[in-house]
Amino acid sequence: MASLPSQCLLKIFENVSLSIYKTLHNCIFVNKQWSSLAISILWRNPLENISSENDVDDRIISIMKTYIACISQKSKDSLMKNNLQLSEEILRQASYDYPSHLQILNVQKFYDGITILIEKYFHKEDREKAFHQYQLLEHIFRMFMNKCRNIYRIDISDVPKLIKIIHFPLLPDSDKCLSNITEFYYKGRKHLDFIYILSQVCTQIKSFHIEQQFHNNEGLIKLFNVQKVPLESLSIDFKSNITLFIEDIIKEKNPDNIIKLKLSGDSKIFFLKFNNLKELEINLCYDNYFLRAIFPKLEKLILHGFSNISNFAFCDFLKNHNIKYLYLRESHIKYLRQFSEAIINSCPNLVEYEGYISANTRTNHLLVLFKNCPKLEKLRFFEEDTSCEINDILKCLSDYIPKKLNTLRFDPCWEFNDVSLDEFLNGCKKRLTNKLNLEISSSRRSQDINLVLDKYARENVLYEECINYY
Repeated sequence: MASLPSQCLLKIFENVSLSIYKTLHNCIFVNKQWSSLAISILWRNPLENISSENDVDDRIISIMKTYIACISQKSKDSLMKNNLQLSEEILRQASYDYPSHLQILNVQKFYDGITILIEKYFHKEDREKAFHQYQLLEHIFRMFMNKCRNIYRIDISDVPKLIKIIHFPLLPDSDKCLSNITEFYYKGRKHLDFIYILSQVCTQIKSFHIEQQFHNNEGLIKLFNVQKVPLESLSIDFKSNITLFIEDIIKEKNPDNIIKLKLSGDSKIFFLKFNNLKELEINLCYDNYFLRAIFPKLEKLILHGFSNISNFAFCDFLKNHNIKYLYLRESHIKYLRQFSEAIINSCPNLVEYEGYISANTRTNHLLVLFKNCPKLEKLRFFEEDTSCEINDILKCLSDYIPKKLNTLRFDPCWEFNDVSLDEFLNGCKKRLTNKLNLEISSSRRSQDINLVLDKYARENVLYEECINYY
């Protein structure tokens, strides 16, 4: 590993889950090459990757102290003159340029981080908090504008209306720092002055994530209109049935450029043609306008919270599209048998599916799914209304298991015994090209079931660490 080129090592490190913070952090102490690469990943988005551990505040304080150590000596002197006593640790110039790796500028997380630092490290009283918070943030943002050239996302979605955002797009070198922003996250109708200022610098935004839009928003209109690149991804939450500016802007900017679209609420936006749309996510779209539309290149469909969807219309929609990735979440299906038939008969190229399937022995839709969709790699089934015994089905499936299947979640309502599970996993042993990540409800776990699972884990059919119980 030590002799691998840096680009190869970087790819390996990038595949280490950031939830395993200590694993990647330990790479810093191997050698200079590993240290540099690990730091470049850990500091891309350090405040976003903190989990809810017991030491979360200590981690945040450590990160913020490191950032302050990286600001200029002039900034440190200014803070000291304003009665903020910096420790020797912070006064020493940082040995590494940590801020240069920042990629996501989540404004609220920096406000929160500074607040924790002031309260628990500097121990300032309430009347001093706001002043020192603003001082510290201004100097940190000034440093970002000067040093950061890899920031691609600005997120102000969670900044409360009462908080005044520092107008960092007006700081020196902001044009160099923010000119490559391609993603923007925003919520509600607040901080319009900041958005106007941002529109003077950011003209390369390809992806907008907008929430809680009740009315037209002049600041957003300005930001949308100044963009010099095609709009490729749009996520917007409509809170009103009025036609909003965004629909008109999409018409002007050519919807054929959009490849990813996420909508919540009702919109007539589907009356437009999206000829290059590849990913569509819908949440609580009561009128189901999307079922009447055709997207020639659509591959991925995610549906949330639908219950009144027409099985016939949904079946027609699936037949008219080459869906490879289908996810059905937080929904209630009235006619599960017909719904299952729509999926298994209309999606022969399905690669991933999360949702519902009728496991009735008489119809055996699970078997038909395996036969009709040989390209399946991930299957995660969710709860039916009633328990269902699937021993005979499991035995039938063993000869038709898709060869590339790598993830399988059993519906917690399915009942099976160790004999049928053993036969099914023996089929997996014969057919699968990779190990299987198997998810089984704890309610179905028995001593005999555990013995079967352990057996096939030892035989490298199952990931031993991935026999998950939920």
